[in-house]
Amino acid sequence: SLDDEDLQHFDRVLKALDVESKWTAGAEAYWLYRDWNLPGWVVLAVELKLEPGEREELRREMKAYEDRKSKTQPLVHASAGCMFRNPGGGPSAGKLIQGCKLKGLARGGAEVSQLHANFIVNRRRSASADDVKRLMKEVTRQVEEQTGYLLEPEVVFARDHELV
Repeated sequence: SLDDEDLQHFDRVLKALDVESKWTAGAEAYWLYRDWNLPGWVVLAVELKLEPGEREELRREMKAYEDRKSKTQPLVHASAGCMFRNPGGGPSAGKLIQGCKLKGLARGGAEVSQLHANFIVNRRRSASADDVKRLMKEVTRQVEEQTGYLLEPEVVFARDHELV
């Protein structure tokens, strides 16, 4: 356990931020794919209005979604989901990365997933944000060199946007 004296020896201490939180009506939050009308907001929770349904049918439907995702996405490893946007009018980012034979490419603890090339996984739970950024930069460079497509990030790093 730490005491006050131990805390004096840390090189860096994360400063807690006071953040106002408030609920807003769903109609006020106009959601689009990759965009919405409340820039700068970080969504902490949502309340959903659901339609009632037959329990077993809903369980079967949920299981089918889970099975399909587990066959195509590396759900057993920590990740932030798809890392790059799909270029318009061309192959998907995952197909471009796979075509460049980058599955398994690693920087530090971050690795391009063997299952879905547009996922960067933290397989051993040892990757830093810098590892992920370095790997994304390398993937972007190689895909552009080999295919001419410039991949754009899908993910947003909070520190880059002064959220933390």
